[in-house]
Amino acid sequence: MGWEALEDKLEERENSRRSEVTWSLTRLPKLDDPGVNRLFVSVGGAWQGYFVIKNEVLWNPEDPRCPYALIFDTRTWVEIRPLKTKRFRGFTYDTPKQEEIEPIRSSGGE
Repeated sequence: MGWEALEDKLEERENSRRSEVTWSLTRLPKLDDPGVNRLFVSVGGAWQGYFVIKNEVLWNPEDPRCPYALIFDTRTWVEIRPLKTKRFRGFTYDTPKQEEIEPIRSSGGE
């Protein structure tokens, strides 16, 4: 994700009518059930934080390019101490381990 896209998502926290947004995907992600699932955000070659996602996925068969979407509340953003990662496109399951995560601040969503 680029800084501009992340800033757009974070600005939605101020929208009292709509704090839930989606992140479109090309393939169906696997979610851990039960438990908290997170959408980690990498910008500039480092993990910057995460959003807590709902344990459901939207499916839109009319969008062949990105038919799946994760749902998350922008108010759940947790900024972490940046952790270097390899640059990648799309999404990955190779995210920081729990013991590597050092929250900087939390908006109280978890």
